[in-house]
Amino acid sequence: MAHSMRAVAVLLFALLGLSAVGVAATERAPAPADALSASPYPKVRIASALSLARRGGDVSQRRLVALLADPHPLVRLTAAHALRRLGAVGALARLEQDPDAAVRALARAAR
Repeated sequence: MAHSMRAVAVLLFALLGLSAVGVAATERAPAPADALSASPYPKVRIASALSLARRGGDVSQRRLVALLADPHPLVRLTAAHALRRLGAVGALARLEQDPDAAVRALARAAR
């Protein structure tokens, strides 16, 4: 368990560090947040959603929409907040029937 927590911490620091120096995505080289949004660790996917929200743009919005189907409710909630912040509330309608009450409430409030 301690080993996996260390891996999560390393991935989080890497993501935050690369976001801080402004590593940008291109068509051939996605930003670290794109790659880390597929991490097996929910905390890393949450950090990825936050980084995507800061970056903005169509590519980020598409990745955030994909995170709305994440199995972890906090990842879905973070992605929904990020999309709402970016003004892309249309994608949130699918969350109105989410199993998590907080996710449902955010989706309904975004109408």
